[in-house]
Amino acid sequence: MFTMNSLCLPKQRSQSVKDFFFEYLQENLDHQSEICSELNLIYTQLSGGVFKGKVFNSNTGHVSIYKNFYSQATEMRVSVPSSSYCFFVLPEKAEPFFACGIELTRSRVYLLPPGGGSLVIVPANGHVTLCTISRDALIHNEGLIEEASDWLLSVERRGAVLGSSVLADRLRSDIEAALEGVENAEAPEAREFIDKSTAFRIASSFTMEVLRSDAFSAIQRPVSFERFWRARKLLLENHRTVKECGLQSLSGLGSRRSTEQAFAEHVDMGPLACYRVVRLHSVRRKLIDLGRLGQSIGDIASEEGFWDWSRFSTYYRRHFGVLPSDTRSRLQPSRR
Repeated sequence: MFTMNSLCLPKQRSQSVKDFFFEYLQENLDHQSEICSELNLIYTQLSGGVFKGKVFNSNTGHVSIYKNFYSQATEMRVSVPSSSYCFFVLPEKAEPFFACGIELTRSRVYLLPPGGGSLVIVPANGHVTLCTISRDALIHNEGLIEEASDWLLSVERRGAVLGSSVLADRLRSDIEAALEGVENAEAPEAREFIDKSTAFRIASSFTMEVLRSDAFSAIQRPVSFERFWRARKLLLENHRTVKECGLQSLSGLGSRRSTEQAFAEHVDMGPLACYRVVRLHSVRRKLIDLGRLGQSIGDIASEEGFWDWSRFSTYYRRHFGVLPSDTRSRLQPSRR
């Protein structure tokens, strides 16, 4: 089984102000999302138990690479800034994860354009490699031909899953070459060279795909994911109504059976259970908010609709593996 210890990372280096690569151990999904500063990531832990995470981050300027490990099944809501592209590939030995409801295997690449956003679901003990590259460094790169540039500029906001083992292998190779360069760099001045060469390799990989196949092969999202995505959006946008009147109060969900099947397929739980998990995460975030230290745990729980303390405490411990009071006592991320 793929575990945190088998995560393939360059050797650890000191973290002086001159360094541009870091390794972190995490016990908090929200702190892990803060490390990926080039993206807006909102995590939701889907499976129950104590979360353990590991992140390797290399930032050379225009290109940032992240290798992430998650001990628990995790949902990532990804938002890409207007200045960057982002792509995901499956690392060696890792179990496939899902992007927009499509299984991301070793022969596929998930690409998100500037300003894009979507949902990525990673299984327990899952590993994700993602790379961001600035829009200008990619679109205006001399390694990118016009046909590839035009296609990249046309990608819709929810991104595209590309079915090409050749492209996936090339991009994995580009990432590994960049990480090898980072590992062997002896001075921060090497950053600019690694940055430019990596951007050129990535641009050339997209160019070679166009020259090889004349077009990119984008895989269609399954209908069940569209149903899940729409229902989930309605659920979160109308959370106060759901708290007061229940799921049946929402219009536009479709049949109850089809909605439950869509949730079960994509997050392995029903819509109300998913909604409870979202509320538990909201409680957790408020518990570690320094501005709320004077507020009792019970008051915070009641804000999210948990009125019964015993039931809330049971739900919380079952999902996060710790008591609410334990969460409040751990306000700082673990960094190494």
